[in-house]
Amino acid sequence: MPKGLFNMDPIPTEEDAGAFITYRNYLDAFSQVIDDALGTDLSGLPKVMGASQFHDLKRAVKVDSLVTHLRSAWSTELLMTSFRALDLGDVVRYANVWVPVQSYYAVFAAILALQVASGSEATSHTAVLNSIGNEMRSRKWLPPPWTAVCLGCPQVEDYVFEGVSSAADRTISNLKAPFDMESSWSLVAKCLGTTREHIVDDAIKEWKKNNKNKKGKPRKLLYAHEKAVIAKKEAPTTLFDFLYRMRIRSNYRDTDAFALGASSPAQAGQFYDLVSKVTSATLRFVETLVVGRIGVKEFESVLLSYRNQYPRARLRVVEYWRDVAGLTKLPAATPQ
Repeated sequence: MPKGLFNMDPIPTEEDAGAFITYRNYLDAFSQVIDDALGTDLSGLPKVMGASQFHDLKRAVKVDSLVTHLRSAWSTELLMTSFRALDLGDVVRYANVWVPVQSYYAVFAAILALQVASGSEATSHTAVLNSIGNEMRSRKWLPPPWTAVCLGCPQVEDYVFEGVSSAADRTISNLKAPFDMESSWSLVAKCLGTTREHIVDDAIKEWKKNNKNKKGKPRKLLYAHEKAVIAKKEAPTTLFDFLYRMRIRSNYRDTDAFALGASSPAQAGQFYDLVSKVTSATLRFVETLVVGRIGVKEFESVLLSYRNQYPRARLRVVEYWRDVAGLTKLPAATPQ
């Protein structure tokens, strides 16, 4: 390709640069919490399968109906990871517009598989996110950051966190990069709090549409206690909601921030890699819960079938389950 074809040097607005840094810092914080809890190779995750609560999970009767969801998740992850191998320089910043979308839909597909395995019929985004949020809050024996939740109403400064380090400082600036576990947890709390604020804002807007004043028009103002009541009906806010928030922002509001906000190709690449890392870790986490529902042998059979259709691909899902979790029947990628 012609030299410099992808060295575009765009000039972001201050707002776009700030939004980009915010998303990057949140992702970096989640990444550091994952590394601290499970190790950089997720070697701590298989220990979940040794917990007594894991063996108490209700088993699925039918497995066939969840296979499509798992394969969709894995294929989307493969698309995400394959792009970076192309090394297209500054073009990665434009891939950053779509990687949050791919991230969310990969995770969403995996959660759908878990829903099927759990006997749930939830399929809409709201229903699925509510379901996984409630499950994360109730299963405190699972590792962070997925079990970190925000509850309450940020609009009236009445909100709390569960599963978040007590050292977290919710007043931390979103423009401050995480540099240790305290700052990482602080940014995780900040992220969950602001994400919940957006969720409750949407719920309040919907409430106003459905509740008219004496003139038959939507109410403009709500009392603090009314906002709190609305917020109380919302499910716990989790990392999964943040991934959905990024997907919506990328699609509809902050497109330029994702594409132009990075100060350099290296910074743009860092963002892409953080999305990819958090996504893959989240997929392995959800897959672990699926294993709890369908059993190791059934899951290994599903994954082996997928591997055999992509014999030369380097699949993160196979590398983890073979090399870290010990499913030795899964073959490595064949040489190109």
